[in-house]
Amino acid sequence: MAHNIDISTGKPAFAFTGPRPWHGLGIEVPGLMTTREALVAGGLDWTVSKRALMTADADALPVDSRFAIVRDDTKAVLGSVGSDYTTVQNAEAISVFDEALGPANARVEAVGALGRGERVFALARLHDGTFEPAPGDQVEPYFLMTTAHDGSGCVTLLFTTVRVVCQNTLTAAIRGARREIRVKHTQGVHEGLKLAPMILAESETYWSRLRETLAGMASRQADRERVRRFLSKLFPDYVDENGQVVPKAHVLKLRETVEGLFDGGAIGADLAGRSDYALYNAVADYIDHHKTLRSGRTWEWSVFGAGSVLRQRAFDLLTAPVLS
Repeated sequence: MAHNIDISTGKPAFAFTGPRPWHGLGIEVPGLMTTREALVAGGLDWTVSKRALMTADADALPVDSRFAIVRDDTKAVLGSVGSDYTTVQNAEAISVFDEALGPANARVEAVGALGRGERVFALARLHDGTFEPAPGDQVEPYFLMTTAHDGSGCVTLLFTTVRVVCQNTLTAAIRGARREIRVKHTQGVHEGLKLAPMILAESETYWSRLRETLAGMASRQADRERVRRFLSKLFPDYVDENGQVVPKAHVLKLRETVEGLFDGGAIGADLAGRSDYALYNAVADYIDHHKTLRSGRTWEWSVFGAGSVLRQRAFDLLTAPVLS
């Protein structure tokens, strides 16, 4: 898995507490960080500015309604945006933890930037709510903030969970329980960020339903036929224009990989037995630790891209009344 951690200043823009991440980069700090400490330790105490775009020829003509987002310390152009785009500085984005949790409780476990600084993220550990869907299998709750400086995404605040034993992300949307807020980089973005406490106010509903759902998954046994039926739904066969199923080697390989992780190839696989919860963890383990991308943006793919979609689809299949 490629890390894509920003190293454009010569130092990795990443700080953390706890076990050293698999990529081995970043500054280890002795304990949870305040938002200001996280900003400095993670190398994120820089700003961006919105500047008019000009053609690079001798005439230097203005490009109508297009602007560059420039990182002020390195002068890197992070993206091209429209006239309605409003910048959000790193300090303001991370300060949503103070707004939502209160300055005394806002404690950051990991913070960093990806690419050349196009995407910034911070992960705050929530003090209450650790639970075990299966005996000895601890899951910890977090509050994640991420923002993009290249025009590709919103400021996003969401609940996420991490399976401690193997760092699998178990995030899922639960029907009737809000887990995220997205605020576009438009004129109202600064007011929108003040909604951060709203999602925390709904945390009780989200965590209670997630605990109940994962515990239910852990209690349902997944025999070999159920596993293979699930994998055929998750990674469906290709059907041609004549309605004929066409075997695809990469689809069969995906099914084989996840089934192997379910059978014991994943760290901590024994903790959940042969249950639907173990099967969900096998998919999460594949997404978080075994999927490789040519772009190297595996973390983004996992949390916000197709990996997130795949994780949610696996969750929906395994929590459906009937897996048919």
